[in-house]
Amino acid sequence: MTRSSKQDRCSPFASRRRAAFRRASAAEKVQALLVSRPEDVGYLSGFSGDDSFLLVGSGWACLLTDGRYDEQAGCECSNIEVHVRRGAMPAAVAAALKGRSVRSLAVQADHLTLRRKELLQKALGPKRIRPVTNVTGPLRAVKDAGEILAIRRAVRTAERAFKALLAGGAKKFIGRTERQVAAEVDYHMRLA
Repeated sequence: MTRSSKQDRCSPFASRRRAAFRRASAAEKVQALLVSRPEDVGYLSGFSGDDSFLLVGSGWACLLTDGRYDEQAGCECSNIEVHVRRGAMPAAVAAALKGRSVRSLAVQADHLTLRRKELLQKALGPKRIRPVTNVTGPLRAVKDAGEILAIRRAVRTAERAFKALLAGGAKKFIGRTERQVAAEVDYHMRLA
């Protein structure tokens, strides 16, 4: 099942990141990249669920996930196609590439296992799989103005949460484990 969403509601950075990624990929002469590392999938799509891959090509992107994340993907991955897979990931990748003029697919060499690469090659048939390294690292290292603003907001939220915890005085810490204190800080951050 494939569905496209229209608005960028939940991840304002994902569209800009994919555009920057496409520019960086053009230098590598990559037609499309299968992003399999969960942190990179989230970085480029805004998706926070598990067990999902992202296909990124020139002017298009497709999140491959399963039915558990159908609704979540619709919210978090606006402006990209969402393909809810019914079977194995290699078959879903092949289905998502069907009808697209991709003869060579780049994969994250430092994340995709040899076994998964073999299964993917079997599903893709004559398409060439090209291992690439460090395609998202340089993008993630440099923050844009929107990311810097989000980091500053997160720091202020963490500071307010910590101040709220300190307002209880030293007695609040006595007899508590580090995990208990961390859980309370986390609770205050989530409230903020």
